[in-house]
Amino acid sequence: GKLASRVELLLTPAAKCANSTQNPYYMFGKELGVEMFEVREDLHDNQTEGCGFIPRDILCEFLGQGQKAQNAEALQVRVVSPYFGIFKGMLVAKFGIDKIQLPLSMRKIGKLPPREKKNSNIDDVYLLVNNVSPSENNQNLERSINPNLREKPPTKTALNNLQPLSSEVKKLLGQIGVPENVLDGYDDQAMAWEGKRHASLTGVCDCTDKGLPEGHVFVPGIFPLDDGTSTRKLLLTRSPCTHANDLATVPVVTTRPTGMNKEDWEHLSSFALGVIMFASPRNEQAKSLPELINNSDLDGDRFCVIWDEEILFHAGELPPGREHQSTSRNEKVWCVGNCVEVRHKDGTEYEPAEITRVCGPIVEYEAYDIHYNGGGNEEKVEVGRMRARKLQSEEEERLVEEVVGHDNGLGKKRKVEVRITGQDNMWVSFDHMYKNHIRVLADYAVKKKLLNQKGWTWASKFARVAKMVAINKLEVKAGVCQAEVLFEGCGYDWVNAKKEVDVELLAHYLDANPGHGINLGDSNWRWVKEKIKRAEKDWFPLLQDHLAQVSKHHNHNLLIERLNREYKNKKGTHCDEDVKAFGVAYKHSNDISKHGGRVPLPSHLRDTIVQKKRELNDFIEDADDPI
Repeated sequence: GKLASRVELLLTPAAKCANSTQNPYYMFGKELGVEMFEVREDLHDNQTEGCGFIPRDILCEFLGQGQKAQNAEALQVRVVSPYFGIFKGMLVAKFGIDKIQLPLSMRKIGKLPPREKKNSNIDDVYLLVNNVSPSENNQNLERSINPNLREKPPTKTALNNLQPLSSEVKKLLGQIGVPENVLDGYDDQAMAWEGKRHASLTGVCDCTDKGLPEGHVFVPGIFPLDDGTSTRKLLLTRSPCTHANDLATVPVVTTRPTGMNKEDWEHLSSFALGVIMFASPRNEQAKSLPELINNSDLDGDRFCVIWDEEILFHAGELPPGREHQSTSRNEKVWCVGNCVEVRHKDGTEYEPAEITRVCGPIVEYEAYDIHYNGGGNEEKVEVGRMRARKLQSEEEERLVEEVVGHDNGLGKKRKVEVRITGQDNMWVSFDHMYKNHIRVLADYAVKKKLLNQKGWTWASKFARVAKMVAINKLEVKAGVCQAEVLFEGCGYDWVNAKKEVDVELLAHYLDANPGHGINLGDSNWRWVKEKIKRAEKDWFPLLQDHLAQVSKHHNHNLLIERLNREYKNKKGTHCDEDVKAFGVAYKHSNDISKHGGRVPLPSHLRDTIVQKKRELNDFIEDADDPI
């Protein structure tokens, strides 16, 4: 998937240049040289997030010096050069520079090694413009909200392009308490000229050397600048957005900050409506503001920006990066007919409660707290509808930590040895573990390399699949070449380097660690050099094989479609927690083609998505139930 996404950089269509007959597309090659570019290795990723800088005069020259060029403030580009590598992202106009500045956060493929440069013209640089900001729609929107630009009446095209908020954004606004009548009223307002109070804007990084205050944004063209109001609020999100925490309220700068010089402020004030500029964090280890808003970046992501005062009033304060809140009180629940018995965390008191809905392993119930009035009498006070994990009996409270062994039986007579919290190990039936602790059982199958053995092949579809992200060390242990590998979210572990580690990780480890401590000429490690050389030679056939897997691409698209359908929940068959789980899985499914991995989905929802299309199991891993 990653290989295909990298090659896709070379297949990106260029934006059309309407005013030029000689060069109908924004694609530049012969006129560019390496002296026009500078790689900024000093800029940390959280400062730029895939966005670089371009001098205003070079930007205008690229776009033909016309009115569109004069209005432009940012380009989405691809830069290809043997000398620098391949870069992807945004370039925003910056004051006081004379070269195009490319941060490492834009680089997707490194520069050629010295031996390859001898066979290449290293001075060649190709730049393709994929998009130009501001768009025509945003220019029309600025005309509608800026009194100084309303001299001409709106064109038919401008009126036809007016759109209300998307259904997914309205759904989230409803979740955080914005009344339905307010949203319906805004729909009507947004379809009228001068009534729209939201826009789709391209994210860019701060082009003023940290002049914007941390945690703030700058959006030109919405609010009057220097009108005495230092900050206002905006509501932001990025599609796909499936959880209320994907929304955030952020202060927007409207007057020159104390840490910004006059020239930079005048530069920003010249921008048209089209971009949203994010301040950089002061701490190089901190998460950037875009990352805190629906895990976004600035290599071309577009943000839904809302400044309607009534919607903002009902939305309230939504800090970026806040933790997902659970409505569960972390209680233990036992089902008794249509009621539940709820035990408090201290285990001392029970309360009967009525079940209102069962969602797989989750039970919803009306919760009450017991209070004592002045006369010493009990009084039930309703807390509200709560959720908790369903336990059929107190026996199930025993926590199975892991499977530690199995016998060689088959069928229903099979048994496995399990470790129980606070107790000695015990043998239980395989069937019981399969029905109640399938992920624990599948993890054991992976650990013991049982996936290809009879009776265990099912486990590959349920095991927690962690992605290898880096190699920490290579060593020979007991005559086997092993790698200490970092697994995403799971820490380090030793694996067979020859059989299990991806060649891309091996090559990256050797490049990043010149003194890696292994001798590639040694008989133990000679295979590493051969494997890397073979991969460099055979990359195109491998890419062809990947792109030729039509059925796999079809199944991936089908997965996205089904997850999106269940997330929308038009039939009303899913409870809130299941809808959220479908939403999380839907977001992950959109990234599989770029980053690989599988989609997390609670086990009781798997059949809803897979149905008769069993191949979809290959894309799904079991997620923890949402409590």
